[in-house]
Amino acid sequence: MAYKSLQRQGGVALIMAVVSVAIIAIIAVAMSSEQTLLIRRIQNTILVDSAWQYAIGGEQFAALALQKEQAEGKKANKDYDHSKELHLSEEFLFPLEGVGGSISGNMEELQGLFNLTNLVQADGSDNSAGTATFQNLLTQVGVPASLKDNLSAAVTDWTDPDQQELPNGAEDSYYQTLEKPYLAANQPFKSVEELRLVKGFNEKIPQPNSDEEVTVFELLEEYLVVLPTQTALNVNTASEPVLQAAYPHLNASTAADLVKKAAEDPPFTTKDDFTGHAANQQQNGQAVEWDNFLPVDVRSEYFAINLTVSLGGIDTPLYSVLRRNLDDGKVHVVRRQRGK
Repeated sequence: MAYKSLQRQGGVALIMAVVSVAIIAIIAVAMSSEQTLLIRRIQNTILVDSAWQYAIGGEQFAALALQKEQAEGKKANKDYDHSKELHLSEEFLFPLEGVGGSISGNMEELQGLFNLTNLVQADGSDNSAGTATFQNLLTQVGVPASLKDNLSAAVTDWTDPDQQELPNGAEDSYYQTLEKPYLAANQPFKSVEELRLVKGFNEKIPQPNSDEEVTVFELLEEYLVVLPTQTALNVNTASEPVLQAAYPHLNASTAADLVKKAAEDPPFTTKDDFTGHAANQQQNGQAVEWDNFLPVDVRSEYFAINLTVSLGGIDTPLYSVLRRNLDDGKVHVVRRQRGK
């Protein structure tokens, strides 16, 4: 009996030893896995931080390119910006030698778009030329006339400083009734995406000769920008819909003529070069009243840099808005964000 008892005790001890070894092995594997994950997290953090620094370097390179372009332009007596310029017309790709990565992207001129800041004067009152341009742009992108006035009223209510609701507009009293309530901004737009919050801009519009429906915002998005100040329209980079919206005496044919001229080398070199073009000579037999429209320009202060740093299998995007002083050429960053 004693012998059997010893056997049982030995068996239990063996089982306990095996279980202990198994537990220790599980703990060791878990610790090893945690350590591996921790190392990977640290490596990824280092990669992301390094990529961000490379992205900032790419942004500074773009700023230097803008400074250089202006300095060389002054030497050549060139005082205009257009989309065919090298820094605007080509995408770039720079290998990061030694680290196995790259920086790629492109630069955009922004004053050929409609600046939503032009909707409001500095004192918060309505800017009639900007509002008229926005209303015309709604027509140009295919928004039905039955919706246009409502959308324009909603935008005015969103940006004006009061709570006085326009007919078919929307103030806090409307936005507070939504499933996820919020308040009207009552200030100028801070981003193009903010337009999604305004009443009516998520409404879907059927597309001609198609079963597809797109929202009002999606129709407008490619023609819009938000800049920190009111801006003139660079007619060398504006598209046909934006030109027709800003200068309603133009039709599709005359706007196309102006875009074609802007694509030539040289494009419009002065404001008078644009306003004196044959397409701009008459408005119903009358001289064009340029004071009623958005200001014309052939120069640009604002540019965007869209770049992606690829490093260690991770892509880090950067979108920056740059402002170039037209007097001394100095460039500073207006807005910077990861991704566009």
